[in-house]
Amino acid sequence: NREGKRVFRKTLAAFPRNQEGWLELRAEVVVPAEVVRGTLQFSMHGAGEAWIDDVSLARPLLPSALPLAASRVYPVRLVTKSPVRVDGGIGDWQGVPRSLVRQAYQVSQAEAIVMDQEASRGSSDLSFGLALQADASALYLLVEVRDDVRRTRRPFWQGDSVQIAFDPLDARSAKGFGPGDVAFSLVPTGAGLVFHGEHPTSWRQRPPSVQTAHRDRPGGYVCEMALPWAALGGAPPVSGARLGLCVVVNDNDGRGRKWAQWTPGISQGKRPELFGTVLVTTGEIAAHVRPSGAVMTDTRPVAFQLTLANLGDTPRQLPLSISLDSEQVTDRRTVTVPPGILQLPLVYASGSIPAGEHVLHVRGPGVATRAEVQVAPLRAILAETRGRLAKLGKLAEELSQLVTQGRGAKLDMAYPDATLTVAEHFLRWIPADLAREGHEELARREAERLEECVVAATTEARAILAQPGRHHERRPINVLEAELRGGNWEVKGRPVLLIGFNQFDFDHLADLPRLGGNLNTMGGGAAAWCLRDSPVFDTSYTDGLRERVGKAARLGIRANFLFGHRMPAWAHRKWPDIAAAEGHFMYYDISHPEAVRLTCQVAETVARAVGDLPGTTCYDLWNEAAFSRMSPRALASFRSAMAAKYGDIAVLNASWGTDHATFDTVQAVTRDPGQPAAYMDWVRWNNKRFSGFIEAMRSAVRRGDPDALTNVKLSNEAAVVGSLNHAFRPQATSRHNMGVDRFALAQQLELQGCDTRPTLHSPDYAFAWRYPGMAYDLQRSMAPNKPINDSEWHGVQTVYFENPDQPAAFLHASLWFSYLHGMDMNVTWWWSRNGSSPRAKWFEGSLLAQPQLLDAWARNSIEVQRFSREIVAFQEAPARIRLLFSKPSAVLDLDYLDCLRETYEALHWLG
Repeated sequence: NREGKRVFRKTLAAFPRNQEGWLELRAEVVVPAEVVRGTLQFSMHGAGEAWIDDVSLARPLLPSALPLAASRVYPVRLVTKSPVRVDGGIGDWQGVPRSLVRQAYQVSQAEAIVMDQEASRGSSDLSFGLALQADASALYLLVEVRDDVRRTRRPFWQGDSVQIAFDPLDARSAKGFGPGDVAFSLVPTGAGLVFHGEHPTSWRQRPPSVQTAHRDRPGGYVCEMALPWAALGGAPPVSGARLGLCVVVNDNDGRGRKWAQWTPGISQGKRPELFGTVLVTTGEIAAHVRPSGAVMTDTRPVAFQLTLANLGDTPRQLPLSISLDSEQVTDRRTVTVPPGILQLPLVYASGSIPAGEHVLHVRGPGVATRAEVQVAPLRAILAETRGRLAKLGKLAEELSQLVTQGRGAKLDMAYPDATLTVAEHFLRWIPADLAREGHEELARREAERLEECVVAATTEARAILAQPGRHHERRPINVLEAELRGGNWEVKGRPVLLIGFNQFDFDHLADLPRLGGNLNTMGGGAAAWCLRDSPVFDTSYTDGLRERVGKAARLGIRANFLFGHRMPAWAHRKWPDIAAAEGHFMYYDISHPEAVRLTCQVAETVARAVGDLPGTTCYDLWNEAAFSRMSPRALASFRSAMAAKYGDIAVLNASWGTDHATFDTVQAVTRDPGQPAAYMDWVRWNNKRFSGFIEAMRSAVRRGDPDALTNVKLSNEAAVVGSLNHAFRPQATSRHNMGVDRFALAQQLELQGCDTRPTLHSPDYAFAWRYPGMAYDLQRSMAPNKPINDSEWHGVQTVYFENPDQPAAFLHASLWFSYLHGMDMNVTWWWSRNGSSPRAKWFEGSLLAQPQLLDAWARNSIEVQRFSREIVAFQEAPARIRLLFSKPSAVLDLDYLDCLRETYEALHWLG
């Protein structure tokens, strides 16, 4: 679709193996209306050759019709004088078509837990309709909201509100609001409609010429406004003009924010390029044409999407003339436009439009529209990259010969060999990326960066061979002999660091030591896998796990086991409430005794199976653990705990400022520091619930493996982030409402687990060091004699932002920073390929799409191991200043956490 997401896929045919002669395939495909571009893909598995010829469309692509209510193009007729009175009523909007948003944006389970979001319960919970009118003086907007529970919050977008953004110039900025864009929000309250301006600064307060009104009504509310054209930056538009528009309605029923959106472009990043379109017309027909994708190339068809809107009640015959780059008409056709919206694909054959800038014109009676398109010179990119790959093959061969020569002379070739390993992988990956649609520029950049790495390593290898007396061979450390002593891993008195990759491709495990790695994370199991068919444990899982651990150990690689948390289908059938509440990467209710029992059965059985194996290192009990949801079972437990604490409901009411008649009506206050007593009671209860579950898992693991080392992977910065989270987005409450009592867990478990993000994404510094530094230092302070296992180190980030061409120096610096501040075990996120293919999302911007980063990671891993004594000395240097970390303040007061960050930052620069 227009957002670049795959929304349709169909397999047309499968051909037999070893087929000689030509086969003919004809197929008809009907795709959803939201599709704007597609690919016909042929795949061949195994060795051999396949010839594909004479591929063509048997008939032109067909137009698709859809009602205006379902379209994200809104045609508005420009009249001399609109009858709209801005009073919050809908009487002036009779007969004006509505564009409907029938459900909230469907957040993922991870988004729902971590980003303060709740799932929608249907259209009555949250949905809305949008309507527009226009005259010579203003644009009029009506938003009719269905919302069964009304609740405002601070910041306003965390509660009931309407966010609106216009792109009056239709400039379609890809990153942030552009010049001329306008963004603001309307918050309906009992005291009236509150206006919040966002962009530009002149709109911080509502411009006097902008009129707004709202009315409450059963099951929702109405917002109405008039925006003078002058306030939007210009004179009244002419027929055929278009504006970008985005409308988002936020809702919060007490369990977090959710939203419904007419189009993307506000809630998950300000991106006007994703806005919907307002078409202005003086007649019944409106038209606009747009390229059917962000990138067009000279090797593939160039496609446009023509949208025609019919505001009348009957179909219209519309003769169209189409021209490219000149007045000479290249195509004529007559189109029947039904009432509503008609989308018509216009496609130019591959190679028929050369690289460069082009303009498409579409004209007809009463309509004229144009689209500009930039056709990228992909033919030149392909030729350049193929030429560089041929050169790289020769460079890598030369480097391999130098490394072999150095090893034969017993010289230290670890660094050049690390680069050689990177080259061997990327020389397989780059051709695959080059053949993958949309990844050609990525492949070109990969080849360019890899050449830089290989040339430098070749120079380095020659220098080593030229001065053999300074580069004696270093014997590798056998980390299988490592023992935990105090807060460090040691081999024969020498500190060692354990280093690996998250989701490493097991087929290439032998290459991990060449990259400086010695630790691999393996799936520890989950009830859904190990008890898939019945309560009887499937031993084939542990048999396979033992085999993988053994293979890793033979390569000198240790194993970290990460447990999953899903229940088998039979358990859901037997106990329907087993998933009545879920957490982050937790797909059942931790208050459900059967869920806990089955999880502990798996943990104990797995630990007993692998505990005696060489290389078994530790057990990660829960990935990015967080839990705040309340099932009926949990609520009953909470009420019982409050009754035990207060004894008399009057005592609770006096503390909480409530008027409950009995403990049976008490509700948990899960996200409102504005009710401090009630909120702190729930946070402490939730922390106890969470820690109790962790202790049950830990005890089960140690029944199976009495010497087991356990930890929980926690989002590290969550302990210290204040009004801005680790992605520099505002947040309404601290992250101390997720069940995680960091101090209790630091005492409870043998290792300190975490997931830390010293990323390049920082508004003030070369990388984001403040929250990671605070989090590591806090961990060392809480349990100085327990190693920090950062089992998802996120220096290279692709979830909240991506940078496809990051400097190697950044990764080198952020890794050193992390080790010096306490990281003893590093499992870096993530190995983002299966073979040569990208793994789903979060690939672009990852280490496996940037050879300079993978090379920097490998070289750093070798280097820090050689400086392990100095790193440990730095970690253990006595602190000269102590900062008070107050748990109640961290729970209740974002200002406290902000002050803590600013203090830490200032003291850091004072040494």
